[in-house]
This record gives sequence, C-alpha cells and structure tokens, in this order.
Amino acid sequence: MKKTNVLITGAGGPAAICAFKALANEKNIELFMADMSALASGLYLVPPERRMCIPRGNHEAFADNLLKKCIEKNISIVFSTVDDELLPLAKRKSEFQRNGIQLCIAEEQSLQTILNKHALLERLQRAGLEVGAFAKLTELDTTQFPDTSIVVKPQSGSGSRGVCFYDSLDEIPKHKFNDQELMVQEQFQGQEYSVDMFMFPSGRILACVPRIRMRTDSGVSVTGQVVNNLRVISYAKEVVKILGLPYAANVQIMDTAEGPRLIEINPRFSGGLSLVVQAGANTPKMALEAMMGKEVQPVYQFNEVGMVRYFTEHFTNELIALC
Repeated sequence: MKKTNVLITGAGGPAAICAFKALANEKNIELFMADMSALASGLYLVPPERRMCIPRGNHEAFADNLLKKCIEKNISIVFSTVDDELLPLAKRKSEFQRNGIQLCIAEEQSLQTILNKHALLERLQRAGLEVGAFAKLTELDTTQFPDTSIVVKPQSGSGSRGVCFYDSLDEIPKHKFNDQELMVQEQFQGQEYSVDMFMFPSGRILACVPRIRMRTDSGVSVTGQVVNNLRVISYAKEVVKILGLPYAANVQIMDTAEGPRLIEINPRFSGGLSLVVQAGANTPKMALEAMMGKEVQPVYQFNEVGMVRYFTEHFTNELIALC
C-alpha cells in the first residue's frame, strides 16, 4: 500500500520533535522534516531525502518555496509548528489544496485574531469570557491596573521572548510607552496550566488535557504534570468554541482564586505535547486521522502522568560537510 507523505515544519523546535515522536510508529505514512536551518536537530531524525531547508516563515518567498517542495516530494499533509508560518500558509490554503496538499491550520481570519494577543483578549471579552485587565501600552488607562503586578509583552510572538514583569506601572521604562507593538496585561496569581486540545472543524472537541508547567526553559515546559482540573478544562473549551478553532491548539491558562484566566493561545502543536501523548491523547495522530478522512476516537479520560526532560544525543557523520 502506498504511504502518505507527511511534512512537519519547525524541525529545530520542541513542538516538531514532539509531533515526530507521536507519529514515528505510524506504518502508513512517511515523515518529512523541514526547517530554515540545516543544523536543526529534527532534520536528522529522517533520511536526507526526506529533509527540506525552507525560508523563515515571515520571508516573502516562504509559501512559494514550501509549495514547490511539497509538490516535488509528493507531500499530502503539512503540520506547521511555527507561528510565523501560519498566516502565510492560511492565505495560500486553497492553492495548496488544489495541488492535493492539506494544511492542518485554522482559517486566516481566526489566525489574525489569535496571533495578536490584544485582539484575542478583545474578542473573548466581547463574547463574555472573563480575561482580566489588558490594554495596548500606547493606549493605557492607568485606572485599569490599580496596585497590581503587570506583564508587558509583544502583541505577537511566541514563547517568553520580549516578556517583562513589573510590580507596578511606574516600573515600566518610559521608552516602552511609545512602542506600538507592546501590550500590558494583569499579572495573574495562581497555578499555570497548558491545555493541549484537538477539535474537528465542526467545533466538536475530541481532546482537552491540562498540564501544570512546573518548570520551563525559554517558554517550553521541561517538568510538568497532567492534572484533571475540571474548571480549567471547561474554560479552555469555552475559549476554542468562541474562536471556532479547528484541529490542534494549546491554550495557556492561569487558574486564579477568582477563576481561570487566559494567558495566550498557540494554534498549533505545543512544545510540551509529549506529556499529553503519554497521558493518552495523541493529538498529532488524531489530526493525521482527521486529515486522512478516518474515524477519530475522542479522548475523554486520560492518565495524570508527570514528566521530566533531559537532553539526548543523535550522532551523525553528515555535519562535517557543513563545517
């Protein structure tokens, strides 16, 4: 039987590695890996003929380059794990489909909202969801943040890049108030959760697994514990229902004394996904089955398992040519 060629992008990042591990034992597919760097570790998980070097997601040639290479390699399904790639791909989704290539991503309009943290919070607040205080830094109303710790962060971007914490508004450096890209958000106190989910485009939620991020490195969980927190699950489900998200999403939530509050959403596989797969919800496999038109079994029960991470090595003779 002919195997289906599946491409995972962002091979140098933990989300791509997690997705690769989740799908590595699937007998009816061939996995391909792509990254903008020839030194990306995930590239070396597959043979040379199944590797791609592509432009960065915000490069003007990115979508054209990826489409060309997908056609050349007969790729049928693409899982992007890089935020900068999502919008360029969503804008060209119909062109990929005409060439027999399915993209496991949300629609362009949804991504425009989700990838802008301020616009995301506005959308959820209008729908009646409690999200706490937030504002663009250039439009700040100081009465919104009386005597509270705050977070200043870029409106777009992933991980912990550009995120700063302050005990009060007075501590924010003056030059930041002129930065159109920055926003301020109430700093919530409580237990942080990262919730990995899978949804059908129809809106039906098939998996929703919360995990505590006990220790992180560069925004990625390196020690974590799956916990069946029902009110966090309920809040996460409400978030994706309001946004109409399909396929994979990672919803980051702080469970405060006043109730859950949204931190941000990653509309893709997450870097801590291996823990969720081990708990019983293999969301990359669910996504693969959905894209291939197969029946997808929901996961309503999962194991409360913990995870610690450490580096592992992959040895190769191929790097000498790149020195």
